[in-house]
Amino acid sequence: MNDSHAFLRYLNARSKLVLRPSLLLLGPFLASMPLFIPNARIIRDLSGNAAGVDSLVLAMAAACLVLSVVLGLYAVKKPRWAGFGGAALCAAAVVYVLSQAALWVLLLAERDFGAAIACLGVVLGVSSMPLVMAWMGRYAMDVRNVMLYGALSCISASLLAWGLSLLPAVPAAILFVLCAVAGGLAPLVTGDRRSTGQGREARGLEAAALSDAPSGAGVVGFGDSLRNLLSVIWLPLLGFLVCIFVSASCEFSLDGATLRSEFIGGAIAAVIAIAVCLMPHKTPFVLLVEKLVIPAFVAVSIILGGFPAGSSPFYLGASVIFSPMMFLSLFALASLVAIAAAGEFSLPFVFGAAFFSGNLVTLLGLAAGGGIASSDAMGPVVWVMICGYFAVVIINLGYSSWRQLFRLGDEEDAASSVEVDPELLEAYRHQQIDALAVERGLTNRERELLEYLSRGYGSSFIAKTLFISDNTARTHIRNIYRKLGVSSREELLSIFNDGSRAGEGLLSR
Repeated sequence: MNDSHAFLRYLNARSKLVLRPSLLLLGPFLASMPLFIPNARIIRDLSGNAAGVDSLVLAMAAACLVLSVVLGLYAVKKPRWAGFGGAALCAAAVVYVLSQAALWVLLLAERDFGAAIACLGVVLGVSSMPLVMAWMGRYAMDVRNVMLYGALSCISASLLAWGLSLLPAVPAAILFVLCAVAGGLAPLVTGDRRSTGQGREARGLEAAALSDAPSGAGVVGFGDSLRNLLSVIWLPLLGFLVCIFVSASCEFSLDGATLRSEFIGGAIAAVIAIAVCLMPHKTPFVLLVEKLVIPAFVAVSIILGGFPAGSSPFYLGASVIFSPMMFLSLFALASLVAIAAAGEFSLPFVFGAAFFSGNLVTLLGLAAGGGIASSDAMGPVVWVMICGYFAVVIINLGYSSWRQLFRLGDEEDAASSVEVDPELLEAYRHQQIDALAVERGLTNRERELLEYLSRGYGSSFIAKTLFISDNTARTHIRNIYRKLGVSSREELLSIFNDGSRAGEGLLSR
């Protein structure tokens, strides 16, 4: 009996969950970051120095904005640059910890140190960037594993921040600094050299494969790099930016003090993300999230928001409004890390582009809300923004369904034309792909694409699943065709159709 989903189970089997508990130290680092606006508001409430925290966050965001542009441009000019070395990371960690300690001394002093706090904001911004990029490199795995550990870190960061908000100022300040120590030094002592080596090898193979492409193919220049990156991740990235703007421009608290909606929504989103990562599924993880989980989040938010103001469902919706936005943020960040791990875009470039957009939106949100001490005037505006983003999600889902329905040159035509039994012939197909890869000199990435091509999938599906742009997927496909001596998808599929018939004969003996 044919099982149309058997090959999907095989493809997902490669994305096994790995055990790397050291990655959970990201939680304390996130809890110590003043650039995360809810953390900044906790620092404001503990210190009672609203003006100082305002200048701190503005200076830190501005410094990160400028440096992210420099970093992105340098990454385009030097595509083989893998990031900061051990000495730079060590210096950044020490400066970050010392700056955190000095910050609390100035904030808790009964004098106005506005200029000094702003300077510390610049220092914190500069020192935090290598650390954030190092953490991004430590998370260089597939999107499912990245999202799982990111969700666990999000829960720990939310609980830590909430716990710190309940303490007196001095003990909270000490614990803030200890979180900075744990999170800042962790990338130095928990680096996985094997994964780093594999990442460099993958980037080398990717560069070698793209060097076979005709002139004009691949990523050329900052504009092309950014356009290709956005073509892969624009929808979850847009949700991430909306979440940042909403958090920066409005302050949401259920009890008017410590029960902040950002932490509650983040914890709920993280629990759901963990459940999605752990649950067995037949469809590719990315498609499961994009086609089912995110639309379900949107639907629930719209339903709760539609109840009359003052009703219990309305308050429930208001209290968890950050849940869908935080889930989208988790998915966007996991996708960015997976894109960097895929090798098409360098880690510094992906980090620079993401950090630039995040800090730009943070500054815009603070300007719109009047600083850290935001007013409620932006409430209706941000609700319209959230509903507008939900509409974009629904429209994109409908457009994707329409494309699949009418087969606009997409991969489903070829997939439906191949009548084989994946459950019966999977082992033989796997051996056939391995033999072709060795015989024809395919790179690891080309072999990975060949697994999808042998099942009839085309460039659009492959690009979305592997977190590469359509241009790069087509470049790899051209290289595969050339090495296999075929000129069309039908000729390539005929190789596997013939092999499947031969394998079926062998397996039936």
